Amino acid sequence: MLKVDFRNLDLAKKQLAANDFEALKRLLADPATNQLKPEYPGYWGNKDFGFQYDITISGVSQEQHIVLLNFQPFLARKKGKPYPPQVEKLGCSIWKLRTEVSGEPLEKNWLAGCA
Repeated sequence: MLKVDFRNLDLAKKQLAANDFEALKRLLADPATNQLKPEYPGYWGNKDFGFQYDITISGVSQEQHIVLLNFQPFLARKKGKPYPPQVEKLGCSIWKLRTEVSGEPLEKNWLAGCA
C-alpha cells in the first residue's frame, strides 16, 4: 500500500475575479439555495464509476451540506429529471473552478452542457 505524507500538502488556489465572486455570493445567498435537499444522486452512466462533490455552505445562522453524486446536468435534462436551477449553477461553478485551478480539462466539454 502506498503511504502518502499529507503534512506538507500544497493545495492549488485561485482568487476569483470580482464579477465571479459576486455571482457566487448571490447564488449562495439566494433563498432558493437554502431550500435545496441535502443530496442529489444521479445514476446517469457507468455503474462502476462515480464521483461525489461534498459542498458546505457557511451561512449566517448555520452550515448547509449538499452532496452531488455523479453530477451530469445535461443527462438529467435528457432523462426528464433536471436538477433545480440552483443545483445546476452550483455544480457548474464547481466544474469551472476545478478546470481553472487544476489546469486539467474535464473528461468532455461538460461546461457546454451547463445552462
